[in-house]
Amino acid sequence: MQMIDLSPQPQDKAADTGELSAAPRHDPIEEVASKRHHSWLLTYDAAEAGIQFLSRWAGPFVLVATLGIVGWWLFS
Repeated sequence: MQMIDLSPQPQDKAADTGELSAAPRHDPIEEVASKRHHSWLLTYDAAEAGIQFLSRWAGPFVLVATLGIVGWWLFS
């Protein structure tokens, strides 16, 4: 098995370290306000709240249903 050299390349050693450690600069996000009225009945926030509600209660519901089925099976 051959070892791989993971040390920095010579051109990286000579570079300015301040420039390398700086965070990358990206274009700013432009928010576009839509003038159209959306005909959706369910907004993004309402959908997200519904998904969070279902996610929060799905586990306890399945647990109670499973315990109920097992209890019914054992005692019937």
